[in-house]
Amino acid sequence: MGAAPDQVSARRVGRCASVNDVGDCRGYLCFTESALQRRDDGLPADEIRQEGGRGATLTEPTFPPRLSGLRLAPGEAPLDAAIARARNGEVGAGDVLWSPDGQRAALAIVLEPECPLRQALQMAALAQVAAGDCLGALTPPQVGVTFRWPRGILVNRGRVGGIDLAWPKDCALDAVPDWLVVAISIALKYDADAPEPGFTPHRTVMAEEGCPELGSAELIESYVRHFLTWLNEWQDEGFRPVSEAWSWRAEGREEDEAVTIALAGRERRGRILGLDEEGNVLLKPEGGPAYSLSLLAALSEPEEGAWP
Repeated sequence: MGAAPDQVSARRVGRCASVNDVGDCRGYLCFTESALQRRDDGLPADEIRQEGGRGATLTEPTFPPRLSGLRLAPGEAPLDAAIARARNGEVGAGDVLWSPDGQRAALAIVLEPECPLRQALQMAALAQVAAGDCLGALTPPQVGVTFRWPRGILVNRGRVGGIDLAWPKDCALDAVPDWLVVAISIALKYDADAPEPGFTPHRTVMAEEGCPELGSAELIESYVRHFLTWLNEWQDEGFRPVSEAWSWRAEGREEDEAVTIALAGRERRGRILGLDEEGNVLLKPEGGPAYSLSLLAALSEPEEGAWP
């Protein structure tokens, strides 16, 4: 296994053995003891309403203990809201900002790393891997879920959503960021004015992929639990299990499948060989040696044509 990540300073009280008992977990990635303590201090009962289950109508997602769900106003983007509030100190480790939008499931999880940014960037791959497991559990068996480096999540080769990371922009790679935001957005249904699906084959929604009844609260709840399970794996075993799981679902990993990656104004084409320890992708062009593309550079660029 790869080198284990820097451990959190707080004593671990428990361990998540699986996604089903993640509620017993207390050793979440990079959560300081003081930040976790806030989860036990008077959380409003109506902030996270625990009800429903698979197939039930969920008005609010249910989160594991010591996570605080913060419902945003309609139209408010979780990533933008989390960045603004983290900068102002209004949110901290364990806060999950989520959107009530019925057309897409969108959330942002706030972390407080105790490891350098160079290592914390591994959360990009981890966020995609959690999405793969989440969607794999919610969709029919024949549905294929793959990843497009560095953000994209695909279902049956059509982009259904993506992840993103944010951190203080003045943080150096070898410095510990004050906060890190992991965000994800998954399209559930097309908007009423959207083109017919056949006109946008590179995009899709969960309703078109065997999940017409899937709601945002159910998906958000499932994703958070899978995310925490992988955080536990990352903390115990290092980045290698995450990297291997990512590579297994990576677009462009097959011998006859090449991908095009645009970065810094240039397009590169080749096969995906995997990720290095910093989450940089290893690309093998036809007839040439493999080389890596910087995850930091890719995440620092705005994504063109993002969906949803």
